[in-house]
Formats: sequence, structure tokens, C-alpha cells
Amino acid sequence: MNNNCEVCKKKITEPLYWADPKFYNIPKKVFFCGADCSLVYYNKIKNLFKF
Repeated sequence: MNNNCEVCKKKITEPLYWADPKFYNIPKKVFFCGADCSLVYYNKIKNLFKF
């Protein structure tokens, strides 16, 4: 399975970080290369959390 980081677009072979539409109002599951990129994206979507 090959994915690209949503923030820096780096290729990811084994995703450890992601944002799931099950918990956020986002269209699809997005993956991140590491904690830094994950934090950048979560700061953008933190107000989209589903209650």
C-alpha cells in the first residue's frame, strides 16, 4: 500500500499517522509521514471534529 503525505506529499509505505472521516468532517482518510505533518493538518481540522 502506497500513500502520500497530505501535507508534504512525501511517499509513505507504512502509514502510522492518519485522520479518519469517522471522527472528522473530512471527505476521505488522509495519511501523514510523521507527527509534525500530522500536527499541521490537525490544527487545520480541529474545528471539524464530530460530536
